[in-house]
Amino acid sequence: MWKKVTASIAVLVVICSLIILHRRHEAQKAHLRLERQLAQSLYQEFVTRSYRETPAGTSRSEVKKYLDGQKLLYSDGREILVKLREFPDDGPVCDSWTFYASYEFGAAKSGFDPSPQDRLSAISMKTIGHCL
Repeated sequence: MWKKVTASIAVLVVICSLIILHRRHEAQKAHLRLERQLAQSLYQEFVTRSYRETPAGTSRSEVKKYLDGQKLLYSDGREILVKLREFPDDGPVCDSWTFYASYEFGAAKSGFDPSPQDRLSAISMKTIGHCL
């Protein structure tokens, strides 16, 4: 009889633990979604301010000078990407999502290599996921 009682208690403990873990996971997901939404609005403000300070037509070299003056790290390729923040993902497919400000340029010369004379055409938010 005691074995049945002990087994029943063990099953109840496991069920209660699973319920608690599930609720904690759902609360973390909700918090992460809220944090991501807030960050996205702040990053959109960053993009808007950047566009005021480096309007369309600004040369690539001037944009880089601006970013250096702001002490921002960036990668320079066809577009200039400023990494704003990385967030873990709450799902099973992706590990994380990274928010970037993307400075996009029209080519000053014909060709594919970026040039210091390329002109800024747009600044936008870009979100890139690290997914399976």
